[in-house]
Amino acid sequence: MERNQEETPKARLLYQEVCLAAQRLDFFLQKGNAHKEVFKPHILALREMVQQACIRLMFLHPVVYGRKAEELLWRKIYSDVVMLLMKTNKKQMDTFQHWGGPLQAHLKAGLRFYEHLFLFLQGHYELRLQSYIDWPHSAIHLIGCKKVGPTSAEEASWARMACHRCLLYLGDLFRYQHEFLDLATKNLAERCYYRALSVAPHMGMPFNQLGALVGSKYYDLEATYFYQRCLHSEVPFKGAAWNLKRLYDHAGKRYSCLKRYQGRKLTHSQRQCWDNRRLLVSFLYLQSLLQPKRKFKAARLIALCQLVLEDFRLCLSYRPCQSGLCQASPEEKPPKGYLFLPDFLIFHMVALCLMNVHSLRKSGSKQQKPAVIFTLTLFSHLVQHVNTRIQAELQRRKLNPEEASSGDGCWEKESGKQHQDFLSPGLQNSNSQKGHGWSGISRESEAGFHSDYDSDETEEEENSSLSSRVQSDTSSEASHSDTADEEGSGSLSSDAIQKSRGTSKPKAAHSRNKLKSYIPPDSLLDLLKTTLSSSLPAPLMCQLSEAFLCPSWPS
Repeated sequence: MERNQEETPKARLLYQEVCLAAQRLDFFLQKGNAHKEVFKPHILALREMVQQACIRLMFLHPVVYGRKAEELLWRKIYSDVVMLLMKTNKKQMDTFQHWGGPLQAHLKAGLRFYEHLFLFLQGHYELRLQSYIDWPHSAIHLIGCKKVGPTSAEEASWARMACHRCLLYLGDLFRYQHEFLDLATKNLAERCYYRALSVAPHMGMPFNQLGALVGSKYYDLEATYFYQRCLHSEVPFKGAAWNLKRLYDHAGKRYSCLKRYQGRKLTHSQRQCWDNRRLLVSFLYLQSLLQPKRKFKAARLIALCQLVLEDFRLCLSYRPCQSGLCQASPEEKPPKGYLFLPDFLIFHMVALCLMNVHSLRKSGSKQQKPAVIFTLTLFSHLVQHVNTRIQAELQRRKLNPEEASSGDGCWEKESGKQHQDFLSPGLQNSNSQKGHGWSGISRESEAGFHSDYDSDETEEEENSSLSSRVQSDTSSEASHSDTADEEGSGSLSSDAIQKSRGTSKPKAAHSRNKLKSYIPPDSLLDLLKTTLSSSLPAPLMCQLSEAFLCPSWPS
């Protein structure tokens, strides 16, 4: 108690000293030629003095002044410098070329400092977070503060949140290196943000920083997902609401310039990119309409929902092809855009729908009914597509079990490579699956979905070629397999039956073992047929469409 009473006036005086030094830094940064003097020796000495004072204040009285010292240290030493150069770069394009070297040294110094601060905090307060920094870094040195007495619960709580903020600052510094110096540090920034989230899952700030990191990828859809996750966190960051509004405004402008159909003839890959672009832009514009305080006309919303659902069903059938089949001709220009939608992006789309429904219900808006109906219909399309892919995979395994088992080994190798990389999303397995098993799924799903979708003549020709290719594959697999399946290959001829009867007993026993080993997939296929495929397609879609068109919402 006496120690706390003695430290309180010292901490107050030290905090006043830090604030005065920070004001002097602000005075220099507000000058017109600040970008020319920001790395001068007298400014560097002033920043070093502020940094040392903040470190002493941080550990002298962490419960009261720890958070304030962290904020001052980050803003005055690192963040304000980068923001100053970013503003100046908009007017003078040669700023980073002239100050690229000092800026890179400044950011590297910040990375070393926050690495040491994180490791010192977790060791000083025994937080067991040393494995969170697993990239190469220099050895830790003592910051100059020793623990006096036992650690209180308030100090331990501050130390853990300070480690959370250190990871955020490290992510920001890596992001600055990527954005301003064009260094390959984007993956490191993403890793830091996710690990900051694992230290404090209730905080929304890491999601906001992830949204800033991804930028305009997938026509702002990925950033919208992260900003929504930030706002739906237990402790949201209020700045994410402004970022989200900016993206929704941009989505409206982009949708107004979007044409439903292209006038010129497109190749197959160009059409895929165009369909995916139309879906993502329309979907994000629809999400901007389904907001609590947004007004719209009911007829316009219904038409937009129907178009988005049609495009979603079409784009689900676009899957990555084999490496040898997707090579474009030398004369053909590479398409601009995205050939297919990765799995994690589809997950983000469904999560966005659910978060918007939650926001509408929480605010008591009348718009929640169309949002719920749209989300259910979208999810039914997704489940139907997954059901088709599962059935195609089970059918392929049933026709050729040896090739399916070899495909499983390739799957394990590919998935093992992906799990080694911390930053690769777990749902992006479709990028690395280039074996025969994945092509079978994509062919079956494309043939099944294209048969129900109205498209132009070129798409019908492609669908017919795909279906004929599937039939040829299944017939060839059935001819080379040792056993005959009545469901997959149809009825057998009398010659084939006589040949099968004339085989030796070891072969017959081997074939019976294969049939016994594949009873579970058959039963799973029957289960899927009696549950998902019997209940999903027509009745549910009719009910949803009737419920969607019948109610009249106020315009």
